Amino acid sequence: MVISSFLLYSSAFSDFFDIAYKKLFVKLGICRKYLLTILLCSLCGFVSGPKIICEDYRKNGGNSVAFSNAIILSSNAGLGFLISCVGAGVWNDIWLGILLYFFQISSSILLGKLILKKGFNEKETAIKKEKPTDFCVAFTRAVSSSVTTVITICAYVVVFSATTSVLLSALNIEENTLTYSIISVLVEFCRGSFLVFNAKNALLSAFLSGFCVGFGGICVHFQTFAVCEGLPLNKLQFVAFKALHGVLCGFFCTVYILIKNFLL
Repeated sequence: MVISSFLLYSSAFSDFFDIAYKKLFVKLGICRKYLLTILLCSLCGFVSGPKIICEDYRKNGGNSVAFSNAIILSSNAGLGFLISCVGAGVWNDIWLGILLYFFQISSSILLGKLILKKGFNEKETAIKKEKPTDFCVAFTRAVSSSVTTVITICAYVVVFSATTSVLLSALNIEENTLTYSIISVLVEFCRGSFLVFNAKNALLSAFLSGFCVGFGGICVHFQTFAVCEGLPLNKLQFVAFKALHGVLCGFFCTVYILIKNFLL
């Protein structure tokens, strides 16, 4: 997160624009402007991508459709979390964490190519060269911004997890039930990732685990909407895309578990 923020504050993103608009990346269409952001923030994890893209849009402007698409495509779970927590921690399978990350990114790109609006004036590149920022200043801003983001994320997770637990308890839904797990998956990504084992069927657990990764949870959606306040994000499209993304990730994860069980 610090690295991606540093690239923004040091004006490295504007230096990358010339590369992003080469013929090599022409198939990315209107998302070429945010290519580097999407790639970097896909490693960092939820909200870091949308946050950096929002700051860049507020600073430099650009195409509103490209902005909305980039927010959707950059809202992904981080590689570290998927390997350590979901792969090793939940499934005791590091390779599953790595593959979940691959499933997440590849299915996001696939859906983006199929359903996201692409057409706009190719001349509308909104490339703005910036004066280089002092290294120390850029690094300080990056660290400060990243710390604030991490604290905010933790606050959202605690509030949504606690609220979900209280509501489910009030509704007399026991913690070891499938209903409890499904609701948790829909609401909060971290909590849902650790509760999917409550499903008695291994394939259902695999689907829920993959869905949780692709969908992200309402908690993450609220965080994204918060950082995009006042900006042209298509919220309905965002939620619909993430729901389809979750189904596709769930499918891939289920196929992996099927193949693994068959081979063993």
